[in-house]
Amino acid sequence: MQTNPSDNIAIEDSILDVPGYYLVQLSSRGNPDFGQDPDREVFGVADQQAQVGSLREASILCRAYISENGLGYGNWTGGQIFNRAGRQVAQISYNGGVWHPVEAGIQQQSRPDGKAPSHGADAKSLVTVYIEAYAVNDYADGLDYAKTEMDEAYLKRLRSLQALCITNGLAECRVDGGPDAWGPGDIENNLCLTTPQLIVTPTDFWFCDQPKHASYIIETRGTSIDELCDLARNSEHKVLFLGNDPTQLRDRIAEHEDLAAEPDDQMRLSSPSIF
Repeated sequence: MQTNPSDNIAIEDSILDVPGYYLVQLSSRGNPDFGQDPDREVFGVADQQAQVGSLREASILCRAYISENGLGYGNWTGGQIFNRAGRQVAQISYNGGVWHPVEAGIQQQSRPDGKAPSHGADAKSLVTVYIEAYAVNDYADGLDYAKTEMDEAYLKRLRSLQALCITNGLAECRVDGGPDAWGPGDIENNLCLTTPQLIVTPTDFWFCDQPKHASYIIETRGTSIDELCDLARNSEHKVLFLGNDPTQLRDRIAEHEDLAAEPDDQMRLSSPSIF
């Protein structure tokens, strides 16, 4: 029997119809609860791998395979979806739900019906995140960090954009949206920022923007999506400091803001390169 994909988050519906090249695994095993051999295929049901053009098509195909062969929940072991590079990018559950694979998703509490658990706290901030920032210009100074509130819905959006890159072989995708604020002080107003963007790759994300009267851009450091999601969901702390030297970043921010967070609410960036 497959690992319950409800341990992870569902892929957003808007992504399910994005064209792509996918291979979906169709397979079954015996259910020991009914005296069947869990190491063998269900009698008369052959394992298959089929090519599909979208995640929704994969879901429909899995449900057809399950229905046509009379498989129960305890028989279903397929649903793994792979991209052209052979990397698993999604998982189809018994009921046809499309989920991020376990190794790449945000762990959630499971439910026996295979559906995603509801989060009453979706609209509430999980964490306040400060990320080290810089101007891509040796003569521009004053910019130090970006600040944003991240809730469950925000983390899901990052995961969905990450999945979009992975499933379609994209180096990055850019969408409208910046942090809640750039700091310190009134630097955001002084720079007259015009084009806030969130940039997501198969592994990282960062914010960037363009000052109105300058030829350079400003950016936050690239941050691992996996590490951020894990830290945001599992840390007891409500404030995170992300940078090459989180302790120093926290100390600089404390000069301008009243911080109640503990000094260990921080994460050193695993990929501190300037993009």
